[in-house]
Amino acid sequence: MGLGALLLAWAGPAHAAGPVGTLVVDCTGIQGWAQEPDMPEALIDVHLYFNGPAGDPGATAVVVTANLELASGCMGAECMHGYRSALPMSLLGTGDHAVHAYGIDLTGDPNLELGPAGVLSCPPPPLVGGELRHVVSPEILGAWQFSLFFDRLIVPDETISGLAVGPVVDGGPQLRVDEVGAAWLVDQGFRRAVPIEVAPAWRLDLAMAGAFLPEELALPHGTPLRPRPVLVQGTMPEVYLLDDHQCGVADPDPSCVPEPADDTGAGASDDGSSDAGGGSSAGGGGESGEGSSSATGGVLTGLPPARADDTEGCTCRGGGHGPTWWLALLLGVRARRRRRS
Repeated sequence: MGLGALLLAWAGPAHAAGPVGTLVVDCTGIQGWAQEPDMPEALIDVHLYFNGPAGDPGATAVVVTANLELASGCMGAECMHGYRSALPMSLLGTGDHAVHAYGIDLTGDPNLELGPAGVLSCPPPPLVGGELRHVVSPEILGAWQFSLFFDRLIVPDETISGLAVGPVVDGGPQLRVDEVGAAWLVDQGFRRAVPIEVAPAWRLDLAMAGAFLPEELALPHGTPLRPRPVLVQGTMPEVYLLDDHQCGVADPDPSCVPEPADDTGAGASDDGSSDAGGGSSAGGGGESGEGSSSATGGVLTGLPPARADDTEGCTCRGGGHGPTWWLALLLGVRARRRRRS
């Protein structure tokens, strides 16, 4: 045995390290950072398990990637390995739910839990306005990659009956791209903008967008897609997408009637547009991901991360702060209506 081998045998095998990082759970979302010490520049996945640790048959997992830049809760290079996830709608308003996070090792070492488990205990968002669009079959849910675990709120039947009914969702997404590269959704006779930061939350692959058909170029503009999809369901099997009403020509819906001009200028914005008022709200933000429609068990990959917003009356552990996300979304809907009017 040579000298090098003797020294190696004396020192013992090199000890590689598993992933390190943090987990923070509150009503703004789930976030932290995760890094592979053996490959500090590499970007690793984080598996979030809800209602149990990894290996628990009752737990549901989602996958996010630690590839975001965080402004707080980290130091140095850690801040380039942040991750975020929005809150699963199905867990809101349903008691306490344990959340575990695991960094996924790239070199064969164990996948390690990132700090102690958190507890998610947050109220559901208010449903203000909007209309219900029946998603007609499980196949259509799958075509949109809607997740019953991540996107669906269970609500009282009276909430369902108290909302307006819109056109059904009976086909998969029809994505288009215009001459300047902007993405659109052709939806029930309207063309709706798909902001690039919103597309992943809807699990829309903009690389699959085609050119407008000639007859689609004249379609009226509808509202942009909401920050994330929100499904609602009562005690019956029907599942609905909560969406904005799309205003046609001479549409009598109150949300489509501009407010009268104010001689004092109080209804005008800085750019001279008028405030049409009205709006609808539900759901949190989101910026990345794909997903499946399974409700329990399994792994749902790349579901949407959270926005830096809050929910009023947050009862979750870990604290909440800042403006409520639903108020910000409501103001965003009002701004869209101003542009449309």
